[in-house]
Amino acid sequence: MIVLTRVKEATAEFIKVLRFGKDDVQTSSQIVPFGVDSKPTKNMLAVHSTTANKDKSIVLGYEYNSSKTSEGEARFYSTNSDGSEEKADVKLTNSGVVEINGNDDFMVRYSKLETAYNELKTAHNETVISLNAVITTLKTWIVAPTDGGAALKLASAALQNGTTSSGDISASKIDNVKTN
Repeated sequence: MIVLTRVKEATAEFIKVLRFGKDDVQTSSQIVPFGVDSKPTKNMLAVHSTTANKDKSIVLGYEYNSSKTSEGEARFYSTNSDGSEEKADVKLTNSGVVEINGNDDFMVRYSKLETAYNELKTAHNETVISLNAVITTLKTWIVAPTDGGAALKLASAALQNGTTSSGDISASKIDNVKTN
């Protein structure tokens, strides 16, 4: 059975399918799991079944051969309108990792990343040198190099007396969600 088109009647959507020849076209309900909303592309091979009502048939699913999942995994994907190219996917792996459009990179927790970044930018006390303090001191020295080196001495003292930032963004990495 081949999907020909989608038909909207009242508030429900149905699938027009070609069953056993060019004159055997039937409108069928598409059966999908709760919470899954998808629309098949034209010419997909559908699994079709009759119901207790001889005038009502249903589409149970679609044939799709994929080597993109392993045992115990699930994958959700979308295609372009003619079904020839996958456009996006979410894969739930059997190791507990969620992959969104691939697995080359990690997702981050923005709040934790922002906290570490702000800690690097601004000092929380006099012993931590902030990036902003170093930049301001160096700007002062560049603008007024004729001050006998006072600004350079100030920058040198700040660098020698302070400690490096403890900004750490590792807490922002989400190990079990990856993307491209």
